[in-house]
Amino acid sequence: MNNINTNMKNILIIEDDLAIQGLLRQVLKPHNVSIEFASSGPEGLDNYQKKDYCLVVTDINLPGFDGNCVARYIKEKTPSMPIIGISGLPFQDATNFCQTLVKPFNVKQFADTVLSLSEPKHTCLKRELHCPNNLEHSECS
Repeated sequence: MNNINTNMKNILIIEDDLAIQGLLRQVLKPHNVSIEFASSGPEGLDNYQKKDYCLVVTDINLPGFDGNCVARYIKEKTPSMPIIGISGLPFQDATNFCQTLVKPFNVKQFADTVLSLSEPKHTCLKRELHCPNNLEHSECS
């Protein structure tokens, strides 16, 4: 018999630093979450289009295009999607983020923020718009 937990929260984390990916995986491992990682802006948006997530976490400085562009694109498609922005520098524009964290951040604070924003009351809704898989992310290039 398969013990699949249907209550697992799907979270997309877009972070190009593998060490930080590993740290975030360890921090969230004890919690009931399914994490998918992407290492660039384009990869993150491609993943976002293929699966339903209840939360997106994105670094700001990413290869391809930055986390601000990722957040703008997601908010255009799904205004209710909670997005956490993380960066090594202070945020110039936090408009499209529910929460921002400046690295190095407290990992307990990160976990608490992720768990809070991934609750259904914060919108674990299906995306309102589904984009074609062949979509060019030209507005972010």
